[in-house]
Amino acid sequence: MYTFDDIAAMSGDEEPLPNWTWRISQFPTFGSLQLSPKMVKSCTLPLPKFSPRSKNIGATTVTSAGMSEVDAFDLVLQENQRVDALKYVNNWMANIQNPNTGGYYLPSRYKKNIEVVLFNVLGEPILNATLKNVWPTTIQSWELNSESGFRELSVNFACDATILDFLL
Repeated sequence: MYTFDDIAAMSGDEEPLPNWTWRISQFPTFGSLQLSPKMVKSCTLPLPKFSPRSKNIGATTVTSAGMSEVDAFDLVLQENQRVDALKYVNNWMANIQNPNTGGYYLPSRYKKNIEVVLFNVLGEPILNATLKNVWPTTIQSWELNSESGFRELSVNFACDATILDFLL
C-alpha cells in the first residue's frame, strides 16, 4: 500500500487516489434553515445507469439502452445539541407534504440541487457532481438509548440525475 508521501512523490496524474476527499458545497435553503456541509459524515454518490431493452427480430434478440435512472442515495449527518440535522431534514420534508393537512406541494418547491466536489491529494477539485432535483424520502429511525457516542441521522434521498463535470 502506498503512503501519502509515496503518492505525492509520483509524477503525473495517474497515481492512485488514496482516500475520498470530498465536500458537499452547499445545502439548499428552506425559509431561514440551511444545514452546514460540515455536518455530513458520509455520502453515497449516485451514478446513472441504463436498463437494457430487448427486441426480438426474427430468431435474434437485439438489446439497446432502455430507461435511464439514478438510484437513491444516502447521507449520514452528524447531529448536534440543537438537533440541527433533524430540524433541517424535517423542514425539507414539510415542503413535500403539509404535516397539518396532508396535502402535497408541487415538486418545484422541494426538489433542489446539491453539489458534491471530489478533491485530489493536492487539494485541487477534480470532479464536480451536480445532483439534480434531490429530495429526502426516508429518515432512518433513531433508537433512543443511554449509550454514549455521537448521534447520526441517516437520510435516503431520491435524485433525478447526476451531472458529472471532470475538472482535470
